[in-house]
Amino acid sequence: MKRLAVLMIVFGVMLFFGCPVPLPTINLCQKSVCSEPPDPGEEWPCDSEGAAAVLGYSPEGPVFAFEVQGVVPQADKDYTLIYYPDPWPGTGLLCLGTTTPDAETGAVAFDGAAFIGQDLPICGDENCPEGAKIWLVPSDDVDCTGQQMIAWNCTDILFETVKIQYDYTPGDP
Repeated sequence: MKRLAVLMIVFGVMLFFGCPVPLPTINLCQKSVCSEPPDPGEEWPCDSEGAAAVLGYSPEGPVFAFEVQGVVPQADKDYTLIYYPDPWPGTGLLCLGTTTPDAETGAVAFDGAAFIGQDLPICGDENCPEGAKIWLVPSDDVDCTGQQMIAWNCTDILFETVKIQYDYTPGDP
């Protein structure tokens, strides 16, 4: 609790003086190889010439704040940032935000804040306690209401390169 109070004071001072609050970042990348259905134990290298993005995120707080900048594989599709719990089809996944890429370049730049109300990864996720998978997927491939993937077009997905931890802390956003 003391740590949270100190962080809130530091962030408050930074915001008051107009200093941006830096977020931890991870890379999201298009994979050069992926299996169907997904095998969580398989290593999939990033395609060095493929689409990619950077995800900045809040590692703790009452809401999961994020910002994404990059390029998606399919410029003609909307994309949704999700938390994906293994195994397939990711039952219990969370949709965090949606964006429409630039129609010519596939560029995306969006941010948001999602109330999750729990730590990530969630209990029951095969990646727990190691970390949570955050993906940027075509919106047509995910059922946000049913909380699972409904299609597997792995070459159109930007996958995490590092799993993250998010610690939910109750309070005002």
